[in-house]
Amino acid sequence: MKDSKFIKINKKRNLGIQFLRFILCLWIVIIHCSRIKRNHHLYFFRGFHVPTFILLSFYFFYNTLSSRNIDKIIDRFKRLLIPYIIWPILIYILNNFFIYTISFGQFKSIIPIKSLFSQFIYGSSVHGIFWFQFNLIFLSLLFTIFAFIFKQNFLIIIYFLGLLCIYLQISEINYYFFVSFKHKFIINIASLIELLPLATVGCFLSKSKIADSIYKLPFHYYFSLLFYIICLFRYKIFSGLKGFRYPNIVINIFASVIFLFIFVNISFDKFKYIDRFISNITQFTGGIYYLHIIIRDYFKGTNFFLAKSRNYYYSFLIYLICYTLCFIGIRFFKNNNFKYMFI
Repeated sequence: MKDSKFIKINKKRNLGIQFLRFILCLWIVIIHCSRIKRNHHLYFFRGFHVPTFILLSFYFFYNTLSSRNIDKIIDRFKRLLIPYIIWPILIYILNNFFIYTISFGQFKSIIPIKSLFSQFIYGSSVHGIFWFQFNLIFLSLLFTIFAFIFKQNFLIIIYFLGLLCIYLQISEINYYFFVSFKHKFIINIASLIELLPLATVGCFLSKSKIADSIYKLPFHYYFSLLFYIICLFRYKIFSGLKGFRYPNIVINIFASVIFLFIFVNISFDKFKYIDRFISNITQFTGGIYYLHIIIRDYFKGTNFFLAKSRNYYYSFLIYLICYTLCFIGIRFFKNNNFKYMFI
């Protein structure tokens, strides 16, 4: 009975995290696809979305790492590598062989084959948003190697590695070392320094099971978390560091942890069927992220009126189109590994 109760609670708490993923994914789509109103810059451009994704990814990956479960590790890399390889190939084919019928806004000519190979190496020549996928794959591989080499000492190693990266970032050594190179590959490598501590924190939070102990916080604690996150949005706390993508490493760690604590405590018990609704709207966040730039760039080559206005409705439309394509794709490829292109 105790185990079944824990599984039931854990399932409902995961719904809160899934809902957070939905918000973060929609946040990214709006930033990439819409003109942000001036009075909304403070919230949309604070940049907590990607750091939170990194923390959540390793929060859930830690148990697989600590148990060194080969099958689950292989499954993770399938989930990351298949979209990383297939989507750029599809963009390359559609642009180069159907260029007169399909127009992609970011490409005005034939994509050279060397750009496709560069895409695979560092994730930024054909499908630029896959710089994130490159970082996620690299960090996953690095942590996996450490988990197998150091075993019980794995957490100690990534702890000191995380501290080293924080030091390199806040001292701006990372920035001044890489800034002179001015190449996307170098920028992606530099971004690893900015994001690795978040992966480390995600592992430590999972190991400590601190989220289990804060389930159903008293109201004043929950109010405090909301107060802290509002302050992080509205005021420049721990910010102003030089960097490349997410340089304000301390504020990103604080914000990501607070987001986790807030949404892990959200309960949908009082709302009938809400759990099924949340599960449905959040199941394709990966696929939506992979697709939304492709759909946006296709609309750039049309006279579609929302593409010209680029208001928030345009982002919602792109989100819905991507969701629909993922819904169709997952049913078409549900029995093979191509399903990872959509989830």
